[in-house]
Amino acid sequence: MENLLDSENRESLKLLLTYPLFDENTYDSRMKELLTLDINSVFSFGKVQIHRICILGKGSVGLVTLVKYRKKYFVLKIRRTDANRANM
Repeated sequence: MENLLDSENRESLKLLLTYPLFDENTYDSRMKELLTLDINSVFSFGKVQIHRICILGKGSVGLVTLVKYRKKYFVLKIRRTDANRANM
C-alpha cells in the first residue's frame, strides 16, 4: 500500500483529491482539511483504479479510499469536483 501523503506520491494525491479535473484551490482546501482532521496516511489500495491509483470505490458523487487516523484504518469518501451536490 502506497501512502499518497508521502512527498514522492503527492502528484497522485492531487489527482485523487480533485477528481476528475485538477484544481489548485480545491486541492489546497482539501489538503488543509486532511491535515486539520489529523489524517496521517491516504493509501492507494483497492480494486478500482483511477489515474493508476487504487481506491475502494467510485460513484457519481464521490470516491472512497483507505486512510489512517490515529493508528486505525478508516474509509474516506471524497466528493468529486463534478458532483451534483455542494457537500456530502
